[in-house]
Amino acid sequence: MHLKENNELPIFHIVPSRYVARRMKSGHKKWLETPGRNGQMHNDSNMRVWGDEKNKYLDKWDLLELDK
Repeated sequence: MHLKENNELPIFHIVPSRYVARRMKSGHKKWLETPGRNGQMHNDSNMRVWGDEKNKYLDKWDLLELDK
């Protein structure tokens, strides 16, 4: 969800949990294997970053199957 100005509706991305879990696992693994600044390896942490850059899941309310 992305909150906007006072009188505007928020933006929602409805993403299946299986996809989020798979993407978080593979993305974090890649991040750990990729050297950071000055060629140093990244330290493991609980921090994760999510983004739907191509808006594939923007307003995908149908994925919730609420009308069944």
